[in-house]
Amino acid sequence: MIIVAVATKNEISEQQLHEFSIANPELGQLHYLETGIGKVNATFSLTRKITELPIDAVINLGTAGTTMLELQGKIINSTKFFQRDMDVTALGVPKYHTLYEDVTYETGIRVHAFQEYDCYTGDSFLTDTGDDIFPVIEMEAYAMAKVCSRLGIPFISLKYISDAANEEASETWVNSLTHVQTKLLDTLYKALDTIKA
Repeated sequence: MIIVAVATKNEISEQQLHEFSIANPELGQLHYLETGIGKVNATFSLTRKITELPIDAVINLGTAGTTMLELQGKIINSTKFFQRDMDVTALGVPKYHTLYEDVTYETGIRVHAFQEYDCYTGDSFLTDTGDDIFPVIEMEAYAMAKVCSRLGIPFISLKYISDAANEEASETWVNSLTHVQTKLLDTLYKALDTIKA
């Protein structure tokens, strides 16, 4: 079984995924999971679901911000996930690296139909990034990638870049929710082809 995980039903609802699955039976059984916002909710929701069902792969769909304006309005595939609010540099550890862990970032599967950029996950909706360059900014993917990595489950992340992580981000993000669902659902064709390959 393949999980399609979203943070909120505003991005894709269970009914929308159900209707998409009925219209595309060749894609197989897709199980909907709304994780809730943020890393803790994503970790808990996904881990609980994995203990309940035999899972073959997890596809995380959703929206994200960016500091790279040319990416706005595009679907981006991330294969490296950083925890952007992890900062123990005072202890001599590189930024985004968790103390006493071996890796700085988690990994996901490449879907070649989409551009690839690194994803920076944190528990804040950014409207000011300072001088930092974040190609993909969101709030759940790092956590899901980590769960999948530890449990040996293939993980794909595809995000629609909805906003520029600036003072207009909240309004731009809300506006994107009126049209993003079809674009995200359409990515499932390529994502599932990648899993089956």
